[in-house]
Amino acid sequence: MGDALARLDNKRIRKRAATALQTLQHWNHVYQDVYDYLMPYRQGALNRQPGPPSLNKIFDSTPLRGAPRYAGRAQQFLMPPGEAFFQLEAGPMLAAQGQAEVKSLNEELERYAMIQHGALNNSSFHVSTNEMFLDQFVGTGAMLMLEGDDYNPIRTVAVPKCEVALERGPYGDITGRHWARSFRAYEIAEMWPKGRFSEELRRIIKDEEDKPVTICQSTVWHQDERRWRLYVFRLQNRDGQAGGGGRGDDEDLIFDETYRASPWITPRMFVCAGEAEGFGAGLLSLPGTKTLNKVREYDLKAAAIALFGIWAYQDGSGFNPKTAKFAPGAFWPVRSNATSGAFGPSVQKLNIPGDYDLSRIITEDEREQIRQAQMDRTMPPAAGSVRSPTEILERLKDGGEEMVGLLARQQLEIVTPVVQRANEILANRKILPTDRLNIDQLAVGLRVVSPIVQAAMAKDAKAVVDFAQVVAGLWPDKMSLALRDDDVLTELAKWMGVKERHIPSQAERDQVRQQEAQREQAAMAIEAAKAAPQQQPPQAQDIVNGAVN
Repeated sequence: MGDALARLDNKRIRKRAATALQTLQHWNHVYQDVYDYLMPYRQGALNRQPGPPSLNKIFDSTPLRGAPRYAGRAQQFLMPPGEAFFQLEAGPMLAAQGQAEVKSLNEELERYAMIQHGALNNSSFHVSTNEMFLDQFVGTGAMLMLEGDDYNPIRTVAVPKCEVALERGPYGDITGRHWARSFRAYEIAEMWPKGRFSEELRRIIKDEEDKPVTICQSTVWHQDERRWRLYVFRLQNRDGQAGGGGRGDDEDLIFDETYRASPWITPRMFVCAGEAEGFGAGLLSLPGTKTLNKVREYDLKAAAIALFGIWAYQDGSGFNPKTAKFAPGAFWPVRSNATSGAFGPSVQKLNIPGDYDLSRIITEDEREQIRQAQMDRTMPPAAGSVRSPTEILERLKDGGEEMVGLLARQQLEIVTPVVQRANEILANRKILPTDRLNIDQLAVGLRVVSPIVQAAMAKDAKAVVDFAQVVAGLWPDKMSLALRDDDVLTELAKWMGVKERHIPSQAERDQVRQQEAQREQAAMAIEAAKAAPQQQPPQAQDIVNGAVN
């Protein structure tokens, strides 16, 4: 694409970015409550302040543990650090080819997957993934995969979702990501050393290198080119309004680049039809979190009043609460402290009801609802009521089934884009021999082999084993009619995560069968020779009788 056409697209992309960023602001108002109550360490887009976060709204720490727990479970279930979490294999369209060709292709794809796993483990991928899952707990995560250097070919960075606007395509898929963020001027020159900077931006980079400059990076899908294209331009504000060039919008395009696979990984937890943004467990548990915080706030206030009391003093008496050193506590001016008689004592403690047991019932109920909304099925506390083993097992089972329910979207929006983008980066750096690895689940398939999928595959393997045991017990001579030995052995090996290079091909199995048959024939010949009676030498009388006859 020429520079003139890129600038023409820049005008159109700028309008699309403005619309997406304005929509993002409405979602950020919704997400802000989640950040305030469940993730105070994550400063949202509406009230970013330098320094540590404020915890003035937090009175119970139970909801705060939801996001780290979910991020840890999701990463352990889907892509545990240091372990292989996907495999590449020939798709069903190639199944009609010869078994030798399919096995050879599987071994080659397995080698590609091993190289990709090595490159991902050598980068900050797993660290960025954990940070991305924290934002996915709210609704949507965001991670950027870029090309690195010779030591780290893949460079990943988790991006705050409150800065990234998603653009929904005509078929419900995400066709655009617009990232608006303020960079210091010198960072812009470092990030895009070959960028086309306007005169004003060059002056800012040279004379005011620490000045914040808002840059929008829009990555959109071009259907006619079958490519993703990155547009980098300057924004006057976060709503997407143009500005900064000084000589028209044509000068605002700083950099553009094309990709075969999108550099963005933006997984959503749950999605309503027609929406681009997602909603997560943090948003679902927000009502219970607000109620729990309010109940805990009242509970702590009631405890403080019961402990320190509220004091009343006689107005106009010699007692002056401004100079009296009673703290903590409160004083109410009254006309008289007398219950009977004259004025009564000058200072008297008020009787405050201290029975607040109802709050504890509400608190425990709200905590349980929050755990359910956050898919937290951890063991009950040891100090609580006694739980039966059945209840504990069901709690753990429910948690695993909820994570399995998210697997389809996680594979579609995390694993597959990660593998496609990693393949493109490694091919560009001549580490992988091909950049045409298109994972369409038809010619080339991707199979997730993370622990949660392995558990599901173990159920399939158990069903086959149980069936084989039943047949062996009832009809031992019918096993060849019940199961295909070679197919079952191959499938069981794949279900249990055995590498393709360790599974013998059909030709190798035939050769092994032939060798076993030869060994059996040789053994039978030896046994037959041992069982045959040895011939004795003829006696003399036998020789005479033979001669007479």
